Amino acid sequence: MLHGYQAYVCVSRLEEPTLAKVERLHARRNELMVSMEREGIATRQGTHAAALQALYVNRYGATPADLPYTHIADRLSIALQLYPQLTEQEQDRVVALLAEAFGA
Repeated sequence: MLHGYQAYVCVSRLEEPTLAKVERLHARRNELMVSMEREGIATRQGTHAAALQALYVNRYGATPADLPYTHIADRLSIALQLYPQLTEQEQDRVVALLAEAFGA
């Protein structure tokens, strides 16, 4: 079996996420993504909550409170690039920048 090596998706958990905190944590996640981009490391949102897209919201009235963990994953996920040519040195750099961002 061959691996597609596309992305490593994780959730930015600077602290325990809750619906009450999600927008503040979302802003911090976005700051992290901008910071990584400045360092030449591309990131993207890791996942999208299909149930919170316009179709479901408009047709079924879906709200973040209906699917809190889905909403949290949508707002706090981050995708890091992953590909066969990624060197150990580059991986270490990404890990070091993340550790710095998370205060480790």
